[in-house]
Amino acid sequence: MSRYAPIILLVLMSACAPSDRSIPEGLTSESAMHEAIRAVVPPGSSITDAQERLQAAGFECVYQWHAPWGNDTNQTYLYCHREEGAWLTQRRWQVAVMMHGVTVGEVRVAGGMVGP
Repeated sequence: MSRYAPIILLVLMSACAPSDRSIPEGLTSESAMHEAIRAVVPPGSSITDAQERLQAAGFECVYQWHAPWGNDTNQTYLYCHREEGAWLTQRRWQVAVMMHGVTVGEVRVAGGMVGP
């Protein structure tokens, strides 16, 4: 057995590890999701770092340029969404990480149940 076998095994195990769930599933309120996101993506951090962290937590993200969010128009933000739960009890989270240049500004969260 090679003396490098334990290192190779460790590298292979980490490559196959599940995604980072630093933002847990099962949150039931927008305020709880907002707090969880702010803990992982603090204000002033880079928007690319925010995208990487949110995607590692199971969100799908795309940039929105001069797009509406709620009642506001002409907003530039990173839009991320995630669905979790079982078929009949599925929850959808929608997140807008407002951009201030290339850094994170305000975070807006909308969530709700998705029915069959």
